[in-house]
Formats: sequence, C-alpha cells, structure tokens
Amino acid sequence: LASNIAKLSFFRFCITGIIGSLINYLIFVFCLLYIGLDYRICGIIGFLSPLPIIFIINKKWTFQSNAKTIIVLPLYFLTNSIALCGHSLMQVMSHELAGISHTYSQLLGILVSAIINFILAKKVVFIPYKI
Repeated sequence: LASNIAKLSFFRFCITGIIGSLINYLIFVFCLLYIGLDYRICGIIGFLSPLPIIFIINKKWTFQSNAKTIIVLPLYFLTNSIALCGHSLMQVMSHELAGISHTYSQLLGILVSAIINFILAKKVVFIPYKI
C-alpha cells in the first residue's frame, strides 16, 4: 500500500510539475525575448511565478497533506529557495561553461529544481504532521 501511495504522489507531482514548468518556461521566454531582461533574472522570475499555485496543488492534490498551511508554507519557501539555488547554478553553469543557449539552460535548471523540489516536498514539507 505504501508503495502505491508513493507511486501515486510521484505521478501527481509530475503532472503538477509539468504545469509549473510550462508557466515557468513561458514567463522566462517572455521576459527574455519581449522584455529583454538578463537570462539569469528571467530564470528567477520564471521559477518564482508558478510557486503559489503549485503550492496549493501539491498540498491539496499531489501529497493530499493535512498539514497546516501556516506550518508548511515557510518550509515550502525554504525548500524552494534551495531548489532555486540549484536551478540558477545549473542555468549559469550550462550557459557560461558549456555554451548552452539561454533557452536550453533554463530547461536544465527546471529539471534540476524539479528533482530537488520533489525530494524536499515529500521529505520536509508535506510529510504528515500531527499538529
């Protein structure tokens, strides 16, 4: 039973992640191509944009957490700060060191932050609290 629940939460996280990643990437491209901001700033704006809606979806649907928002929201922002660091590091390293284009470096950043976010969301944020 625990294995099925873990698989289901991972599947739901992937669906939610696709939604968040699309929002992230579209906003990144808009800021980069139409506003003309630096790709690193665009990456941060893109990363932060879907966080509120993704938090709600992950809490209610992905992990079906009964944890109180007042408790998990600060943890969510903390863990996403860690994921943002991983995202930005991958984005800059892939572009500056490997010569990957801005648009593809953002995709690599999204991939890294998705892995970090799943692990931290499951292990730190949406664990079943008894508060």
